[in-house]
Amino acid sequence: MDNAQTQSLFAVATEHHRANRLTEARAGYEKILVLDPAHADALHLLGVVLHQSGQDSDKAIELVRRAIALNPSAPEYHANLGLIYSDRRQWKEAAGAFGQSVALRPRFAPVLNYLGNALREMGQLEAAVAAYRRAVEARPDFFVAFNNLGNVLRELNRPREAADACRRAIALKPDFAAAHNNLGNALNKQDRVDEAIAEYRMALSLDPQYAESRSNLGNALKDVGRLDEAIAAYREALALNPNLAKCHANLLYDLHYRDEFDPLETLAESRRWAGRFADPLSSHVRAHTNQRDPDRRLKIGYVSADFCQHSVGSFLLPLLKCHDHQRFEIICYSNLRAPDRITAIMRQTADAWRDILGMPDDRASELIRQDGIDILVDLGGHTAQSRLPLFALRPAPIQMTYLGYPGTTGVAAIDYRLTDALADPPGMTETHFSETLLRLPRSNWCYAPLVDAPPVGRVPSLAVAEQNQSPRQVCFGSLNNFAKVSKATFQSWATLLCAIPNSRLLLKAKALAGESVRREVVGRFADLGVAPGRLDLRGRLLNPIEHLATYGEIDIALDTFPYHGTTTTCEALWMGVPVVTLVGISHVCRVGVSLLSSVGLADLIAQTPEQYIEIAARLASDLPRLSEIRAGLRARMSASPLMDAPSFARDVEAAYRAVWKKWCADESGTISPVTAPR
Repeated sequence: MDNAQTQSLFAVATEHHRANRLTEARAGYEKILVLDPAHADALHLLGVVLHQSGQDSDKAIELVRRAIALNPSAPEYHANLGLIYSDRRQWKEAAGAFGQSVALRPRFAPVLNYLGNALREMGQLEAAVAAYRRAVEARPDFFVAFNNLGNVLRELNRPREAADACRRAIALKPDFAAAHNNLGNALNKQDRVDEAIAEYRMALSLDPQYAESRSNLGNALKDVGRLDEAIAAYREALALNPNLAKCHANLLYDLHYRDEFDPLETLAESRRWAGRFADPLSSHVRAHTNQRDPDRRLKIGYVSADFCQHSVGSFLLPLLKCHDHQRFEIICYSNLRAPDRITAIMRQTADAWRDILGMPDDRASELIRQDGIDILVDLGGHTAQSRLPLFALRPAPIQMTYLGYPGTTGVAAIDYRLTDALADPPGMTETHFSETLLRLPRSNWCYAPLVDAPPVGRVPSLAVAEQNQSPRQVCFGSLNNFAKVSKATFQSWATLLCAIPNSRLLLKAKALAGESVRREVVGRFADLGVAPGRLDLRGRLLNPIEHLATYGEIDIALDTFPYHGTTTTCEALWMGVPVVTLVGISHVCRVGVSLLSSVGLADLIAQTPEQYIEIAARLASDLPRLSEIRAGLRARMSASPLMDAPSFARDVEAAYRAVWKKWCADESGTISPVTAPR
């Protein structure tokens, strides 16, 4: 071996590499390795070139690992190995490689930043924060790391710190569009929606092609009830980048909020989403080898990003607690970023718990197959952090969706959707879904109230009138997400207030923390004849006890339409507050029908907007009925199907068993409709 010759060849190859002439660089490194197979730098950089060329990543990893074996003290080798693993979304391996690199060079700022990214993807958010902080300590002008730090702090629900980190990034680089976008996210998390919108617009002024920021702008516009603008923003973002799956999912969700909600249009849009992001994966589906025994113990898998204190958790926990583990083995596949005390309780209810956050769909699918899951249940639909493409790989022979999303997934590999006959009456809504509807015999929901919820008091308008020795002033209220307050809902509420002069309306929502939204709401009601003094507009309360205590000021809750409340309705009922709802012809506007019927308040279900107003007005004038409902509603709810967790669990398990028997009987393994037994 001629050392001078290899040095010369190496200099030429690295010059090609720096100039991005990757073919020439590869040839140069390969020539060196013919002369000197143990040339560690050539092995390392040949692996890097293969990776950069988008060629054999397995070979790239092998080459870099061979270089590390020859020279384990080179931090750059470990760093580049971590980058290859990152591109393969093998986050555990990436974090290990980056960790080795910074162990050798503790102030290696770029690699500390990469380490933070890998830890974030793995859900190790506190460790990611520590890595980013080390990066900016090593390089105080590292604006990218400040921006990444802000993202993780927001995910840890520390939005003020997140905003500070993003502002540091902007101070270092004022034209950093991503930092303005992420500052908008942090401000939105603080319910400072007006300021968030301004930051998204700033990001877009700096980079008009920034599709993700346009999507986030859509989210903020939705939060303040500007649905047409939100939907337009999503469509603009998708025109810039059609591969934004989350943006397309946000569009799907927001279509449900519109006054003119069209379930068939939404189904078509859902199928378009699936056609791009899910259904093409079906070519990788393999036959299932699950034992076709109709009566054996079944393995049920639940997939969710919401195994925590969340609306989904309020309805899922009773089911998890009451499953019959002699007949069903329960495995939870968690895509959750920030576990909490409810997560710990849920873990205890499961036979096994798998963290799949950051795990590629193909690896998660293989894990589910190895676990031998018979029925896999999606709990997120098109909500944040859902894993619908995983279902397209069909890791289980039977797959269904439930609970977390009010519409169809559009995904061909999801066979069933759990519901009930009131939310989806036979013959009414089947054509709205790509899934076969599987109706539970009693209720689609089983609610678990907050254990330390405030006690139910007297009818508030009566108590206030007696205390102040003043005329009784009825308080209507809605604590629903403001995006649900459609134009038709506004009109009905205003008509109701005008019909009952001595009444007021309490609204509490994230959007109402913003001054511009409050002004807009006051103006819209004024145009409809309602004076500002009759409105009580409040921002969101993050403390759940304080949130529930608000119902102590409300006589009658008014449901939104066409998009009904679910958790909000259950919370109102638990606090003794009757809810008036307006029925529709699709699932999203029939949830209230199911919930109120479950607790024996079907007379509060209106068939027309006029009847909605009439029912609310009549109830407001019937103090004995209001007092009776308030005093007995919690006990009535506790005794209803809505809180009968053991019976609900048996109903769900009977549905699982029915579809399983159907699959066992069909040797082809195809799925055909069944009805859940009573």
